[in-house]
Amino acid sequence: MAEFISFGYRIIWISLLALVSYIFRRRLAGHLLSIQRISLGTLSLHGVEYSGTLYSNAYAFTFTTPMVTLRLQIPSSSEPLWLTLTVYSIFFTSTTCDISTAKLKVVLWFFPLLQRRTAGPWADVALEDLVIKVHSSTQTPYWIQKLRQNVVGAVLAGEILRVDDFWTSIRFANLSEPMANPQDQSSASDDERRKTSWRATRLPAKMTFHRSHTAEARSSHSKLTTPTR
Repeated sequence: MAEFISFGYRIIWISLLALVSYIFRRRLAGHLLSIQRISLGTLSLHGVEYSGTLYSNAYAFTFTTPMVTLRLQIPSSSEPLWLTLTVYSIFFTSTTCDISTAKLKVVLWFFPLLQRRTAGPWADVALEDLVIKVHSSTQTPYWIQKLRQNVVGAVLAGEILRVDDFWTSIRFANLSEPMANPQDQSSASDDERRKTSWRATRLPAKMTFHRSHTAEARSSHSKLTTPTR
């Protein structure tokens, strides 16, 4: 509880410093927030840049994004959400790591459990093309360690309700480099899997392979049977 209160106090203090530095347009306690343009009609911010220092100037960071949009709406039965926050082309550099992502989307639900929209979380966070570069393994940020543990734990021991695509890759490249199309890799692996399964069906000596055709279905069906003694 004490850690949560300390974290909340730090977030409020940093937000206050950022707001005051933007109003007076000068660095305050190592923090400076600059916004090129604010559009009230579309509820969007353009050209956002925020830099600051923490832990007695031992940790420095810079956050930039070309656009931040907010969308408010009245919750309905089909879409029980009231706020959607979208941040485009995030680039975050710090003393310990660099982070880039094409888009960050946060959806805040209105009583999601009652609407049976989600299993209970009040917010959904979606990241596209997330790239994290850690400068030194001995100085890996704590939140990255917890993120890695949670992802691995969810895959190995968690309940997976739905997974459309999941893959990992290790690349030596710059941040935000376009990734290869995973469909090409998956198609190649599917072909290899078919070849492997075809060879496996021919190995047992006491198994026979039958093909049957029906008038109702145009596709052929295959099955393996074992002879009875």
